[in-house]
Amino acid sequence: GSYVAISEDTNFLLQHYASSVPGKLIEMDMPSYNIDSGTIYLLFNGIQIDKVSYSVDWQFSLLDNSDGVSLERISPSGPSNQASNWHSAAESIGFATPGRINSQFLYQTNASSIELQSDIMSPDQDGFEDVLMVNYSFTTPGLLGKARIFDDLGREIKILFSNELLSTKGFFTWDGVTSEQNKAPMGVYVLLLEVFSTDGQEILTKKIAFTIAGK
Repeated sequence: GSYVAISEDTNFLLQHYASSVPGKLIEMDMPSYNIDSGTIYLLFNGIQIDKVSYSVDWQFSLLDNSDGVSLERISPSGPSNQASNWHSAAESIGFATPGRINSQFLYQTNASSIELQSDIMSPDQDGFEDVLMVNYSFTTPGLLGKARIFDDLGREIKILFSNELLSTKGFFTWDGVTSEQNKAPMGVYVLLLEVFSTDGQEILTKKIAFTIAGK
């Protein structure tokens, strides 16, 4: 019921990551992991438990350098290969949390329809509300969705996805970066989620206001 970090050099973790937890580090031989991309399998007695094919593009796009920055899974109950379920570790904790819970961890709630985990986000890489999490739940399977972000003047600043096949229950996130690869300024924003059936019939349109805060 606790957390451990596995590494070929646990002393390196202790020296370079201030959030490392002594006694929660396991030293053993590990395969090499390319920074740009790779695939990891988690096996137990020859049975595949999990798999993820990661990419450096999943890191927070406004980082100057992602070397040494842990790519953290936001929710363990979310899809392994969903890019929006991953985010760079918080800068305020030293970009990694060896032996403890991920700095970007968010627990997926049971949404009756569509709801925000929090109506405030602050994408400043401090490990607190760095991403906007949107939980959803539908009774009808096989729906398509389009999600966009607008500023307080009604200008579209980001298309999160378009005509994406949605599961009956899931979530998606936004890291606060606009389509122009700029950090969205503080202020009020609106999430617009449109849900369609496969024949093009509109099932649901939801507008939710939220705030980007900062120091």
